[in-house]
Amino acid sequence: MLTTDPAGNVVMRKANQPQGPWSAPITLVSGTKMPGAYAPMIHPWSSTQNVPESDRQYLYWNVSTWNNYEVTTMRTDLSLV
Repeated sequence: MLTTDPAGNVVMRKANQPQGPWSAPITLVSGTKMPGAYAPMIHPWSSTQNVPESDRQYLYWNVSTWNNYEVTTMRTDLSLV
């Protein structure tokens, strides 16, 4: 799951089941590096057979920003978090 925290950081939480229990938040992007970030969304093809096997270690996601209203595609290496 991706969300933003009160400090404006984009954070990820992990769980084996949708109802949890959820991990502590892991910061993916600091609010100081991407001010105004909101609405992070995991791309539905991340880590599925729709992407090459060599890319399945990556989480692809989008995030919007208020200040210049852009939507940016991001990539996180899940083996590092």
